[in-house]
Amino acid sequence: MRFWRLRGYLHEPRERLTRLLALTPERSQARAKAIFTVAVLATHQGNLAATSAFLEEGLSLAREIDDRWSVAYMLQLKAGVAWRQGRYDRAVELGEESLSGMRALGDRTGIGIVLWHLASARCRRGEHESSIALYEECIAMGHELGDPYLIASSLTGLAIIARDAGDESLARAHHEEALSLHRTARNPQGIAQSLIALGSLSPEAGALAPAHARFAESLAIGRDLGFRETVAAGLEGFAELAAIDGQPDRAVRLAGAADIVRHDSGLVMMPTEHTRHERMLEPARRSLGETAVATAWEEGRAMFVDEAIEYALATVPRRDGPADRRPAQDGSRLTPREREVAALIARGLTNQQIAAWAAEHGTSDVLTSGRSTK
Repeated sequence: MRFWRLRGYLHEPRERLTRLLALTPERSQARAKAIFTVAVLATHQGNLAATSAFLEEGLSLAREIDDRWSVAYMLQLKAGVAWRQGRYDRAVELGEESLSGMRALGDRTGIGIVLWHLASARCRRGEHESSIALYEECIAMGHELGDPYLIASSLTGLAIIARDAGDESLARAHHEEALSLHRTARNPQGIAQSLIALGSLSPEAGALAPAHARFAESLAIGRDLGFRETVAAGLEGFAELAAIDGQPDRAVRLAGAADIVRHDSGLVMMPTEHTRHERMLEPARRSLGETAVATAWEEGRAMFVDEAIEYALATVPRRDGPADRRPAQDGSRLTPREREVAALIARGLTNQQIAAWAAEHGTSDVLTSGRSTK
């Protein structure tokens, strides 16, 4: 199972196991474990509806035959589904129940997985202090168990908390360490997640090419291996990149394409990420106007997934260095100064902070007029 997940070969084993289920005795531990494995594969493919259906059947069977291992692991997976759907209270409830079962079994690996889910759910509820403690416990367990995936995933959680606190330097360091661990372990899903996270941080020195390269690699992984959540996040990354670069039509269209992927897969963005993403796209929407935004959005949502991916990968950054105050020469709807404002929004600055920055740089009307006076 671990081999299939780390190498990204998910379609074949899931199809085989689904066929085998028809031949497995209705009330057996083997069937319960097979159902759990198929549910895990469906989760990694981003098909949460299928995951939930398998888990309902599997949990009922596992409880009926008193298969405590399967019960604990299925509860853990249900907790993971709940936080991916944005139901964080339910994720914590399920995680605590699963943790009790894992502790009774003495399953250290399972305990580590559940603690990570609890940390992630609490993080998304804004409980950062307890999340940090749980992530650090997971890192210690990861070293104890020799599990680089648990260590890297926990570093990613700490990076998210650091970024939300405004410490992008620490966030970048955590993400880069996680990426290194994923590359060493040859874990494509982890590699893609870390690349997206790094690309979503503020462009260093205003350069967009590094973020473009990271999003392109992650999106290619998601496309080739069928990771829907990775595809959605990659499209969102390219949408943000287009917004910074003064390509509002492309930005809104890509955001629409990402939205339909998430909708069809039952996936939601974490609240702080959703807020940052919406603020990131705000300048592009403002520059287009309601009618043009609605048109571009629906055009994106009408794209087939492969079409949207190719459209995103065809994005070429117009700017690869610090923004300046010169008027745009390419006919784009956003001026270079407005692109700077978009970059500040991407960093999570509030309107008041951006206004102070604009006043300092002699562009105090940039938030009200939508155009720089310089």
